[in-house]
Amino acid sequence: MARAIRRKKIAEYLADLNLQSKEGSDKNRSHYDTDKKKRKEASSANSTSEGEHAECSSEHTMGSESGSSLGSTDFLKLKALSDGPPKELKIRLIKVESGDRETFIASEVEEKRIPLEEISIKNTASEIIRSCKGARVKGKFRESYLLPAFSVKPTMTPEEPISREKLNPPTPSIYLESKRDAFSPVLLQFCTDAKNPVTVIRGLAGSLRLNLGLFSTKSLVEANAEQAVEVRTQVQQPADENWDPTGTGQTWPCESSRSHTTIAKYAQYQASSFQESLQEEKGSDEEEDDDDEKDKKPSNSSDTPSKDSSKESSSAEQKAVGKIIKFGTNIDLSDPKRWKPQLQELQKLPAFMRVASSGNMLSHVGHTILGMNSVQLYMKVPGSRTPGHQENNNFCSVNINIGPGDCEWFSVHENYWQAISDFCEKHGVDYLTGSWWPVLEDLYNANIPVYRFIQRPGDLVWINAGTVHWVQAVGWCNNIAWNVGPLNAYQYQLALERFEWNEVKKVKSIVPMIHVSWNVARTVKISDPDTYKMIKHCLLQSIKHIQILRDQLVADGKKLSYQSRVKDEPAYYCNECDVEVFDLLFVTSESNSRKTYVVHCEDCARQRSPNLNNVVVLEQYRIEELMNTYDSFSLFTMSMTGTLEKGAHHQALDLSEELPPHHHQIHHQMNHHQHLHHSNSLASTTAVGGGRETPSRVVVPPPYSAAESGGGGSDAPLELRGSLDCWACSVLVTAQNLVIATINTCLAGLVFGTILLPAIVMVVFGFLCHSTVRPHGTTPYCSDLLTDGGCVALLVVGFLLVTPLLVLALAAYCRLARHLQLGLCFIPYSRAVYKNMPATQHRGLGTGCCGGRDGVDGSGKAKVWV
Repeated sequence: MARAIRRKKIAEYLADLNLQSKEGSDKNRSHYDTDKKKRKEASSANSTSEGEHAECSSEHTMGSESGSSLGSTDFLKLKALSDGPPKELKIRLIKVESGDRETFIASEVEEKRIPLEEISIKNTASEIIRSCKGARVKGKFRESYLLPAFSVKPTMTPEEPISREKLNPPTPSIYLESKRDAFSPVLLQFCTDAKNPVTVIRGLAGSLRLNLGLFSTKSLVEANAEQAVEVRTQVQQPADENWDPTGTGQTWPCESSRSHTTIAKYAQYQASSFQESLQEEKGSDEEEDDDDEKDKKPSNSSDTPSKDSSKESSSAEQKAVGKIIKFGTNIDLSDPKRWKPQLQELQKLPAFMRVASSGNMLSHVGHTILGMNSVQLYMKVPGSRTPGHQENNNFCSVNINIGPGDCEWFSVHENYWQAISDFCEKHGVDYLTGSWWPVLEDLYNANIPVYRFIQRPGDLVWINAGTVHWVQAVGWCNNIAWNVGPLNAYQYQLALERFEWNEVKKVKSIVPMIHVSWNVARTVKISDPDTYKMIKHCLLQSIKHIQILRDQLVADGKKLSYQSRVKDEPAYYCNECDVEVFDLLFVTSESNSRKTYVVHCEDCARQRSPNLNNVVVLEQYRIEELMNTYDSFSLFTMSMTGTLEKGAHHQALDLSEELPPHHHQIHHQMNHHQHLHHSNSLASTTAVGGGRETPSRVVVPPPYSAAESGGGGSDAPLELRGSLDCWACSVLVTAQNLVIATINTCLAGLVFGTILLPAIVMVVFGFLCHSTVRPHGTTPYCSDLLTDGGCVALLVVGFLLVTPLLVLALAAYCRLARHLQLGLCFIPYSRAVYKNMPATQHRGLGTGCCGGRDGVDGSGKAKVWV
């Protein structure tokens, strides 16, 4: 009975398979018959239909017959139709044991198909593909790559008008005193904070010992004098003004003409400009002296002042046109062979500031983008302007002033870019591609705060994601700059937003964000939940776009040719609309002297040919590859043991107003000293946002050791000693350090000598009592007690004991030195430089030396944060 039931189920299963095969063959036959009617190939209809039916029912047995009965074009048509995954009926075999016999029952597995609109990042790639196949999409599938109803951008739009003082807030500045400060995680956290549009890092070159002379004009000429330089010819104006060509009023457009030269020729212009300025200053000084002499003499004409005043009033109506200057820009320093010393010097920077690092999205592009993931140089004379702009795709920017002159910067938070874009549109200049210089009064009247500051030689300016900024040189200087893309949610969201906005405005996105997102998913482990959600959603949308387009092409009978990517192959953009084209490339050939192939997006390809005739569709990734990457990309969680935990053992740090380098205060919160000095408060930004004027706080890790967090430190600024006082204190500090070093040496000699004494005695007696050194009879004690064999034994044992006794002596000395804390008795020379340096900052002589416990907690162990 059981056998009959099993045979009946198998028969039903085979019948279902035959029915599905017939349905599939009927569908394919209908598609193919319509194509045959168009081509008027009725004569071969019977053979073609039979070959097609045979292929659907039994591909292995009748494949050769169908191939022989079809032409080459028809065969490719069938092959293209079969490229898509075939329909499958999944069967699960259930094992049933009855007594001594084992049987299997075939059970159909029902796969639930999720509606496409319900798909989220929680679904697997196979579920996404299944939903795309079941979806009925008319026309092109268009959905945003951004995660809907999710944003990490801070709300900063004020509800009430901001006072004029707060419309020019102080710029966040950080003063570095040591290399450790530069590599502190606090610096990364502060620079990438979404509320900080710009950060000036003072003294970076000094603390890291950067040799900025490698980027001086002289070094550049010596390295590569023939390097190409793009020259912008501009009109010299004050930094806060931008007059129209007639000089009658201020405006936003800031036009300049472009030409090209070499580093050597521009260096000559830069030097000659400096010499001319010196001569002009000398001449103006002589004229002032002559005027002073004339003022001393009595004047006979009383109407001269009135004439002069009338001339000045008439000239005030029209602004005089400034002098013409040339600005050397976009000098490429990406060649590692020509600029090896310069590029190696930049490796001294912290990882998040470097041109290339694993945490930099631009390092995952896979090819060089000039000026973004490579270094560019700018050679300036006074008045050289970099017009207002946001960085490409809203990425962060690093700019270092080489000197010798200064640069003046203006910056506005990303939150106000739309308002500035409206101003540009009002003045007839394109925000994304035009050249414009904001009128400050317009921004102030629109309630837009502007950060304004001076960048001195050796200072690094960090432009946060999306910050609008414009720069003018105050003196003769060189600058180097590049872009970085920190892997955080704020940066990724702004980059993706600008990517889609560029597509709307028909502007090319220099950074291929879809390509970068897939590369990041393959190679980087993301631990931030917000960043992970955004990247995962972008991959989800990318798979949906690709699969739906792929299904449409296959349904239309279009052949997809697989062509895998090669190393360093760049991302592709449409030749017509400059939109990024990922995975499925629509390629046409251009008939010219050289046979060239051009990539298009689907829209532009169908505009050229609605049926995609003479268009080859290339597939660069197998859908299985993308599915595996999507499924394997998951949120990386790491053990928090020994790492920084949110909300635990943190200190809050107030940020003060910008102060000179030697007069800024060190703020103590929760009885901790902080070595990274912040010289500005986010309170200005908070006030801009319309909230209460309470200082914002930045969560920072605990100090590096408990010794740095001792209470009782003074908040007073450090005071320098006089030169004579400094020399005298240096002599005293040197004398004391020499005394302590002598004590340490004597103590080490005593400990090592005592413990190594047995080995020393054995080696000395074994050597001196041997017959080869002293003949027998000369030393009675040796000849009576030791033979030559005994001397050899003493030598062997003595040398064998040296190593363990040496280790024991070293351990004993370290234990004794740690107990007496002799190392803390050395006084640093900074004590000789500053008068009121707290003792807890250097752990010098005092209660912490020779048995004291300052800098160590009550348990006797220093808590070190790693």
